[in-house]
Amino acid sequence: MSDRAPEKLTLAVIVPSRDRSDLLEACILSLLNQVTGADYEVIVVDDGSTDDTQERMNDLVKNHSERLSYLKQPPRGLNASRNTGYGATDADVLAFVDDDTIVPESYVDAIVEGVSRHPDIDCFGGRIRLRLEGKKPRWCGNEPIGETELEEGLTDRSIPHAWGANLIVTRRGLEKVGPFKEDLALYGDEVEWQHRIKQAGGSVMYLADAWVWHRRLEPDIRLSRRVRRGYRIGTSYPRVAMIMEQHVSPWGGLWKVVTGLFHSGRRGCSVGIVGAAQGLGHMSAALRLLIAGTKSPYLHWTPARRAR
Repeated sequence: MSDRAPEKLTLAVIVPSRDRSDLLEACILSLLNQVTGADYEVIVVDDGSTDDTQERMNDLVKNHSERLSYLKQPPRGLNASRNTGYGATDADVLAFVDDDTIVPESYVDAIVEGVSRHPDIDCFGGRIRLRLEGKKPRWCGNEPIGETELEEGLTDRSIPHAWGANLIVTRRGLEKVGPFKEDLALYGDEVEWQHRIKQAGGSVMYLADAWVWHRRLEPDIRLSRRVRRGYRIGTSYPRVAMIMEQHVSPWGGLWKVVTGLFHSGRRGCSVGIVGAAQGLGHMSAALRLLIAGTKSPYLHWTPARRAR
């Protein structure tokens, strides 16, 4: 960040998107409907959409050209979209939100005020409130449903990591440790960057007031889709764990399978089934790496030691 006064911090809200024009439009309208005197802009990064995203965004830009910009690129992934947005602005603070979020009219002020309260912090996780728009899944209610909620109370506090649906970083932090790693997908895309910030002596701060609704429509909360997504997340885990110098083995995945199925059987809870799918993906990916002869001090055939 620059040395300008806190109330003069500039903010860019960056929204990566692909082929979800209805969700994206609702998100952008909420971002444009802010009650604030802050200096902020909204940047949409279209990661190769083939639906009517471009037409809708061009119409919005015509009416909000002073605040909204639209960038389109070939499909390169979420972190590449984040980096494109970062490169298109000189704002002091960058907020990354998913295209299926809706923000309250106080969102921009909550970010600017929150960052100003913690001038030495370069990474923040805004509160993420889940909004299910469809038939609720079978769920025991004893744990998060696994749809990137972030609920850590009503006051700011340090947290282990933030989620990409509402991730706020400073330009200073990006300049310090570099942009997002573009060859990571689904799991670890934003967590790996936060790992670098913490290695550089930083931390992650939770901002309770900078909250968003994270929408989950009927197709998203069907068990079949959640299981498939869970498996894909699991397959991403071993590689990211090694990058972050955490020990990993197939046994860790197997343990997730066992505990997930036990939880599901005991509680009748779909969260356990999704957790088991993540464990299966973790186990299969770790086995593939080991069979391929991948050399890493963090990859083991035997049960891995506790992550550092």
